[in-house]
Amino acid sequence: MEAKRKLICHLHPPRFASLSVEARVRRRCLDTGGGGDDCEALLREFYSTMNADQQKAIQQMLNAKDYSLILGMPGTGKTTAITMAVRLLRYLGLSVLVTSYTHAAVDNLLVKLLDMDVSVLRIGGTPALVHPKVGPHRLEAKSFEHAEQMSQAMLDASVVGCTCLSTHHVLFAHRKFDVCIISTIDTYQGKDKRVVFVSFVRSNRDGHVGDLLLDWRRINVALTRAKDKLVLVGSKATLRQSPVLHALLTLVDQQHWGID
Repeated sequence: MEAKRKLICHLHPPRFASLSVEARVRRRCLDTGGGGDDCEALLREFYSTMNADQQKAIQQMLNAKDYSLILGMPGTGKTTAITMAVRLLRYLGLSVLVTSYTHAAVDNLLVKLLDMDVSVLRIGGTPALVHPKVGPHRLEAKSFEHAEQMSQAMLDASVVGCTCLSTHHVLFAHRKFDVCIISTIDTYQGKDKRVVFVSFVRSNRDGHVGDLLLDWRRINVALTRAKDKLVLVGSKATLRQSPVLHALLTLVDQQHWGID
């Protein structure tokens, strides 16, 4: 408790180790005598699918001795990075608790893990609230003859997902995790609306659009959530400096959809 008090109340900075992801994975492979092919495949995927920022964030997560905060705008690949981090943590022999404030945020991550053939156990939530793909992995969906079997299923699971409220479940009294990941989700991200207005605040003579509009992943969320109508408001001259929006604005001009 004293260590936590220093971090939370006295704002002591968190501590980090200095090992690279590759060094950790290779050390684990040597310590366990595991197959080198699995090690190499995981590292190849890490380097080929994660960009530089994601690699740095994952390395910081794995090196954290107290806690690590990963920040990013919607569409920057936070969930993808966390998914890779969980897979690496499992390879390193660590148990992981994945939690968030909403069922949607928890399941958003669990679905990605299931797509990667990662076994998960979902705690809490009714079938109506839980993602259909996650539903069969709910603790309540499994058949147990007695309470000991349910408790053992909890102890055997290397990755457990639940909302923050569900961490009060009685089974958590008998289970400790090596790593806890608290994920958040943008209040709008992932929600479809009939009409969406997108206001681009960038407008300058030099045509500087900023980093946000140079990465298609960062604007994908806003541009793909309208069911019936999408309204874009901004400076064409400035927005054309973004390769993604340049192509979109060219289409707008060709179809005579724009109003100057």
